[in-house]
Amino acid sequence: LATCSPIVLYGEHATGKTAIAFTLLATWEARHGTGRSLQSTASDFARQLAGAIAADDMARFRERLRTGSSLLIDALSDLAGKQTAQDELVHILDRLLEDGKPIIV
Repeated sequence: LATCSPIVLYGEHATGKTAIAFTLLATWEARHGTGRSLQSTASDFARQLAGAIAADDMARFRERLRTGSSLLIDALSDLAGKQTAQDELVHILDRLLEDGKPIIV
């Protein structure tokens, strides 16, 4: 899974993308992961980022996301128009890819 990352699932609403994503990630984690998989919706990611910025706690926010064994972000399209969240996610994705960790969106 890590060699194919990032894996991007897209399609019509209610076609099973989220179920496939969670199944892929759970299977990978069971075989190769450390149990530190991170899963979030794009909206929750943006809210957590805003909270970290407001609390001046970006170091802990970044550390938590960058040290997970894998990452799943659901409903990525919800980041449309949220430039700060998009920029931060790009940096996190780049780091995870450099570290050979699987990403599913």
